[in-house]
Amino acid sequence: MSNNLIDVGLFERRASQSLADNLTAFFLWIC
Repeated sequence: MSNNLIDVGLFERRASQSLADNLTAFFLWIC
């Protein structure tokens, strides 16, 4: 079970990081 929690945490961190990167690229593209 702990392994599943770790996998979910890594996935959420990766998803949020990619989302932040996309937002940054979007704002840079606007400016």
